[in-house]
Amino acid sequence: LDATRELIGAHAVLSECGAPFDLLLLTDEGGEYTSPLRDGALRLLREAGRDAAIGARGGAHVVPRSSPGANVALAVAKITLLSGEKLELPERPSTTRPPQISPDENAEPVSYARNADGSFRFDGLPKNAWSHLLVGGDFGCLATDAGTGYMWRGNARENQINRWKNDSLATRGTERVLVETSRGRVSVFASRDGNPCRVTYGFGWARWDKRVGNLKIATTAFVPPDGGARALIIECSEPVRLVCCADIDLTDGADDGTNVVTELKNGAIVASNPYNTDVKTRLTVALSGGIGEFTCSRHSFLTGAFDGQTGAGFRSCASFRTTPRTAIAIATGDDAAARELADLQTARAALERTRTHWERLTSAIEIHTPDENLDNYINGWALYQTYACRMLARTSLYQCGGAYGFRDQLQDACALIMTHPQVAREHILRCAAVQFEEGDVLHWWHPGAEIPGFSPRGVRTRCSDDMLWLPYALTRYARMTGDTSFLSEAAPYISAPVLSRDESERYERARVSPLSESLLRHGIRAVELVISRGVGEHGLCLIGGGDWNDGMNLVGARGRGESVWLTWFFAHVADDFAELLDSLGDADAARRFRAAASERRAAAERSWDGKWFRRGYFDDGGVLGGAGCPECEIDSIAQSFAALAGARANGARQRV
Repeated sequence: LDATRELIGAHAVLSECGAPFDLLLLTDEGGEYTSPLRDGALRLLREAGRDAAIGARGGAHVVPRSSPGANVALAVAKITLLSGEKLELPERPSTTRPPQISPDENAEPVSYARNADGSFRFDGLPKNAWSHLLVGGDFGCLATDAGTGYMWRGNARENQINRWKNDSLATRGTERVLVETSRGRVSVFASRDGNPCRVTYGFGWARWDKRVGNLKIATTAFVPPDGGARALIIECSEPVRLVCCADIDLTDGADDGTNVVTELKNGAIVASNPYNTDVKTRLTVALSGGIGEFTCSRHSFLTGAFDGQTGAGFRSCASFRTTPRTAIAIATGDDAAARELADLQTARAALERTRTHWERLTSAIEIHTPDENLDNYINGWALYQTYACRMLARTSLYQCGGAYGFRDQLQDACALIMTHPQVAREHILRCAAVQFEEGDVLHWWHPGAEIPGFSPRGVRTRCSDDMLWLPYALTRYARMTGDTSFLSEAAPYISAPVLSRDESERYERARVSPLSESLLRHGIRAVELVISRGVGEHGLCLIGGGDWNDGMNLVGARGRGESVWLTWFFAHVADDFAELLDSLGDADAARRFRAAASERRAAAERSWDGKWFRRGYFDDGGVLGGAGCPECEIDSIAQSFAALAGARANGARQRV
């Protein structure tokens, strides 16, 4: 048990430092009635304060050696220790401070310019990576200037094809595409190799134009509108050999892809991950002319061997070396889509369709102002980022979420009502379907494999504002489109035990409730829930587990904290929704909501401290966000939503 104690401590430290793994303690006690080893291991876990880790994902598990699945666990374990053996740890360095990494101070400043088609170009490598989202259907790719992005299918976090690299300073990612020249192997992307490279980001596509001596290389990446695969078209001014290596992770919770099974099938590399049961995990890498020299072993690639190795149990990749040629198409994704796009003519035609598709979607708004940069952003890029990045991809270089946030994507959907009402409509229905019967909602949820009768995996919280964004979106949709028939469409609820007193949140799959109601009733339940939760000592809405600012989750952890912003937001939503209810003949609900809005608006008016509106109150009654507060002295949203909710504006308030 001494060795076990050491392992438990190491597991705790590594987990807290962002390197989680499952610690499996297999006991063999000969079938005795008593289980001293098991009891001892559990006691050590509790003594170390690791109760919450027992049986949890990425936690500690105490299991009899004779249990079903024990042999499988041993087969996939990265490290196996016998009884009494201790983990060999490297010597502790003299300092624990990490090396200071900073951008290259000698790097040339990067200039950029807009092209006539709305795309923009820049030369060189910025100090921090500039990224671009390429997405179609359920397939996506994060492109960066240096090629350090990644690909995914369906869910950018839960079903990555190669690894997301959260490093804006990196100049090499998990995918490398090189050409063999007289100067050695050179990346087709921008890099610090002394070869000039112009990067262009367009709507739905990215292009790298590089010059190596007299050799010109043009690489274009895109994902077709119907998704399925990412295509690379590489064109060179003279025949060259291409060398490509892409790590294949097919996320299963491990970071090294050793559970991935690879094979060569009908001239393409095919990979799958039998351990990832939540999402589709079959992938094909194909190229025009077929795969020549190749290996699926990263070790082999790094040692220069294209040995044709396939299978599992090693660090997987898709690496190949072509014969000399001037043009090639490489496609990665679903089998049918990848094989189709691995044809140069087909890929070129798909690129033109992609350009046309995104130009149509992003050209709905056009403005002309004295500010050229503002015009360039609003005239295409604002819509592209909202739809491609926020709605479809839900990822970027700085954060890889993959999930739908209830309030987050509803806000994005509202921004698309005027130009893409069908997108907004579909997402409102999606959100209504993750509302609990009690009126609260999943704070966020992961799309993935659907299990009949269950919701997606998501987290139920005590956040106090999430559900109000549903009636907010319903009201905006009805007003902007004039379509109130949409409100009668039905959506199911989900059902699960309410959070117990000692639960701040719960991650789970809820059951789909047999109860299904109109979208209008969904909105009514949301408003009624906030009313039923009551108000605090100052007459303001209770902040619960945090409002729009998730970082304020402890302000009202004991159930008495209040939010001025939430109170203004509630008054705004309840009044607008009441107007909609009146137009639909539900005068009783409209009257209740207006009365509640009026009471809470009056309480919010009293939160004026002489200079601006406070942000709220802590559980103990202390002021949050007022004049003289050491932190959050003034909070913008408490002021802006006061104006939206009709606060009286006179004197100092007029200036705010």
